[in-house]
Amino acid sequence: MCRNRVRGIIKMYRGKKPDGSIDICKAVCLKCEGQVKPIGMGEKAPRLSWLFDQHGQSRGQSAYRILVSDDEALLSRDIGNMWDSGKVASRRTHLIPY
Repeated sequence: MCRNRVRGIIKMYRGKKPDGSIDICKAVCLKCEGQVKPIGMGEKAPRLSWLFDQHGQSRGQSAYRILVSDDEALLSRDIGNMWDSGKVASRRTHLIPY
C-alpha cells in the first residue's frame, strides 16, 4: 500500500485568446474512478474525470494536460514526477485512463 499522497492537476486548454495568449480554464470536480478523494485504489490504470469552470464562457476545452506527483511543490512548477500526459488535443473529460 502506498503511504505517500499522490496529487494531480489537470490543465485544460480552450484555444487562443484574441491577444494570442493561450486560454487555460480551471478543472473542478476532479474524480478518480468516480470518487472525489480515493484512498487505496487497487486499479492499475485508474480513470480520471473532471468538469471545468467556464466563468460564463460557452466554449469547452480543446486539449488537456494531466500532471501527477507525490510532491505538491513540483506540481506548482508544472512538474509531474510520476506522470505527465503532455498536451493532449481532446475534448474528453470523462474516464481518461492514467
